[in-house]
Amino acid sequence: MIVLDANILYKGPDTVTTDLLQTIRAAGAEKVGIPSVALEELVAQRVNPYRERYEAASAAWKKIAEDTPWSLPQELPRVDIDRYARHWRQRFESVADNLAADADILNEALTREMNVLPPCKLVGADADNKGHKVGARDAAIWLTAVSYARAHPDETIYFVSANTHDFGNGAPYQHPMNEDLAGIEDRFVHLTNMNELVDLFTKRTAPDNEAVKAVLESPNTARLMGREAFRRMRSSRFRHSVLTRAHFECFDAEAIEEGPVVARGWINEPRGWLEHIGEARHTASGTTSGPRWSRDGPSSASPNSAGGDRGWSCAPGGPRSLSAQPSRARSRHC
Repeated sequence: MIVLDANILYKGPDTVTTDLLQTIRAAGAEKVGIPSVALEELVAQRVNPYRERYEAASAAWKKIAEDTPWSLPQELPRVDIDRYARHWRQRFESVADNLAADADILNEALTREMNVLPPCKLVGADADNKGHKVGARDAAIWLTAVSYARAHPDETIYFVSANTHDFGNGAPYQHPMNEDLAGIEDRFVHLTNMNELVDLFTKRTAPDNEAVKAVLESPNTARLMGREAFRRMRSSRFRHSVLTRAHFECFDAEAIEEGPVVARGWINEPRGWLEHIGEARHTASGTTSGPRWSRDGPSSASPNSAGGDRGWSCAPGGPRSLSAQPSRARSRHC
């Protein structure tokens, strides 16, 4: 089981990291889980700014309504914060299984914070050694991983966290973290980044290039790439979120000579086609490659562009990364 800390997924559920994790899960190489406390931390990172923006917008609208000589609605439509939280919880659960922390874990985590036992700590201490005790969440995350390891004696646990300040980077651990691992040290692997995880699960072998080529050149794959581009880079007219930005660089099909411009997302699902296959690589979790795809279709224009919805063409780098790169425009619409 790969157990993830929140900092591994802080960029969201649609990244190169999550693509890799989903590949590992789909291939059956390992299960992937996230402690419930870490999951709720990721959800809170999205819910709290959302709530704050709504409250600020409500206050601004109330002032506008008061200052307007004619009648306006006094309040903005209510937003469903719980629904918003459920949305993000489900998105992250599509990447990793939710490993629930039971009452014993939560009680022990709070006890460690009160007694400043690692991974908890005292911050802002003054001359009288007074400060703020923090770290109950870190302790709950750590203890959830340890609890899973003890409950599954036939599994190796790969605990992945970039928080080396509190968890360290492996043995020797401070007390009582060293005692937490007593008897399971040989199957509790502590990793500090995804690159270390990749090194564990990657083994170079000869891929079947013809099979890779057949998959990439199939119409089904082209349609899949178009759907995935629309899902990840949908126009803000359909999805408003500063956390999932849809902006990408491309060419206006009707003004190629003007050079690359910025689009604000696809309006409809774009058409995709394969430009070249790239290098195939076979690993313990499956075969990956770095093909280059082009996509074109109608998208929303940048605020700096003249006019409204226009046709664009762009070429994200490949199925493992949807960061856009400019390419030669071919068509205005799909």
